[in-house]
Amino acid sequence: GMRVQASHTNLLGICHGGVLMTLGDIAASWGINHKRGTFGGAPTLNLSFDFVSAAREGDWLEAIAERASIKRRVAFSSGVVMCAGKLICRFSGGFYLPDHEGLQPNREYVQKLQNARREG
Repeated sequence: GMRVQASHTNLLGICHGGVLMTLGDIAASWGINHKRGTFGGAPTLNLSFDFVSAAREGDWLEAIAERASIKRRVAFSSGVVMCAGKLICRFSGGFYLPDHEGLQPNREYVQKLQNARREG
C-alpha cells in the first residue's frame, strides 16, 4: 500500500490515475510471483483499469491482487485498490513469463523488498 502525498495528486486534488495504475501494476505482478512461488520478472503485456472512486491526499491505499492465473508463458492477474473499505479502482492485466535468462530479477533488490515487507 501507499499513502497519497501531494505529489501524487492532479489538478483536481485527487490521486492521479497514473499513480493508481502503477500501484495496481505492482500488485498484479506480485500476485503472479506469489502464485508462482518465485520473484521472477514478469513484464506487463496489457493492463486495464476501471476507476470507481477518488482518493485524496493523506488517504492510505491498499492494492490487493485477488486472482492470478498462470499459463505457459503468460499470466493473468486482477484485483482492486481500496481505501478504508471503499473501492477506488479495479485492475486486470496480462504478463509475460520469459523462458530465458535475459529478464532475471536483481537479486539484491528482491532481497531488499522481502526484508522491507517482513519489517512491515
